[in-house]
Amino acid sequence: MRQITFFICRAFLAVALLPLAIAARAQGAYPAHPIQLIVPFPAGSVTDAQTRAIAQEVGKKLGQEIVILNKPGATGTLGPSTMAKTAQPDGYTLSVVPSSLVGLPHMQRVQYDPLKDFTYIIGLTGYSFGLVVKKNSPIKNLDDYIAYAKEHPGELTYASSGIGGGTHLAMSQFERCQGIKLNHITFKGGADATVALLGGHVASQADGAWGPLVDAGNARLLLMLTPYKLPQFADVPTLQTLCPDVSVDSQVIGIAGPHGMDPKVVQKIHDAFKESMNTELFVQALAASKQAPIYLSSKDYAAYIEKTFNDKRALVKSMGLLIE
Repeated sequence: MRQITFFICRAFLAVALLPLAIAARAQGAYPAHPIQLIVPFPAGSVTDAQTRAIAQEVGKKLGQEIVILNKPGATGTLGPSTMAKTAQPDGYTLSVVPSSLVGLPHMQRVQYDPLKDFTYIIGLTGYSFGLVVKKNSPIKNLDDYIAYAKEHPGELTYASSGIGGGTHLAMSQFERCQGIKLNHITFKGGADATVALLGGHVASQADGAWGPLVDAGNARLLLMLTPYKLPQFADVPTLQTLCPDVSVDSQVIGIAGPHGMDPKVVQKIHDAFKESMNTELFVQALAASKQAPIYLSSKDYAAYIEKTFNDKRALVKSMGLLIE
């Protein structure tokens, strides 16, 4: 009788522990199925092309397909904020994170906290923001642009990817520095803004998607909004040299997941992306948009986000755009 009771108890114990064993086995085997990676801009955008390029190699290294989901909107914050609210922190839903994630909360009410709702995994690159006009525009250079804006306050239009993004903040500083007033037209991403520019619906575009346009001879670069010059555009002024008191940075783009991810899973994802940063497809995608790799470890990326959040608050406050 005791022996029967022993076997019954052992059977019940085995059944009770089965879910734990399955969970442990699943955790150890990460990833066990495809991973969804959100791109918060439209298909065909610069960020979309870069993400698809590196995702192919990351998928090979992790042994699972990386499925791209385009979810544009809210200046690139709709995708990551939706992930933070709805996804499990199991490593199977990730998102590309633009710098607007930490800028927008200072300018309008948002449904996320950039410092608490995300697990920051790796920094990959940074935009080379520029201001361009169409090739056949009567505006031939930056002096023409500023002169027209002064003569026609509020009429000269520029397209960007949304309020609170790096280009919006840079252009707002440009306006204040030069004493001009522009008409800001927002789009869901750089690709849509480019269509508007080429279609003649806007006079200029401030974005990171200008590289292919200029290379193809369809647009002229008037101003670099990020602080560094590019060798092939050495004669193009930077916003920093034009307006020494402005605050601009490299606008790091990276990968994040929901808050509370397992550090071992984070490390595995980080390593796969880091090892894929030098692959030909990704390097070519960066070169096409005049960008370079900007690697940040998980720790450094989280620190960058916190610092940038605080810096942007001070910047937005100085511009009179801070919400209380």
